[in-house]
Amino acid sequence: INGQDDFDAFLREHADLRHIFYDLMTAQRISFSNARPEEWAALNPLYDGMRDFLATHPNKENVYIITTKKLLFVHLILDAHDVQLIDANIHGTSVNRTKRHIIQDILQDRGAQAARFYFLDDQVDTLIKVKPTGVQTILAGWGYNDAGQRALAAKEDIPVFTLRQFYATFEST
Repeated sequence: INGQDDFDAFLREHADLRHIFYDLMTAQRISFSNARPEEWAALNPLYDGMRDFLATHPNKENVYIITTKKLLFVHLILDAHDVQLIDANIHGTSVNRTKRHIIQDILQDRGAQAARFYFLDDQVDTLIKVKPTGVQTILAGWGYNDAGQRALAAKEDIPVFTLRQFYATFEST
């Protein structure tokens, strides 16, 4: 496997082995992160400026992570970069609990107004699914998306932020 296209083709060819593959991959990640934590952390960098943004944010109660990544790895990444967030504000998705469901639960639990809640993601399809909640959606232009996704975001009236725009907008909220 020499790149993302090869990886995607491999997954399609061996869809029946998907669970086995992911279980083995997770076990290897855990083993590597335990045996060589510094090297593992170096392979999981934060975007330029993100460490300082998260570590010094004045209102950590307003910062949430909603991710498809295994929570173990989120915590390892944050720990490796010396970032402390509120554990209850870090949420992982599952088959039965999507980002949209998690956002709806947060809004209800906090009694928050949807229009004052900003949800940033690097996948426009996820943002489109979340729009019916009424939250403000933003596409992370620096993330895993391409010109086609950014064009779809524009069509869906979803702003695309650069990393600089993100910091300028949210450094004190």
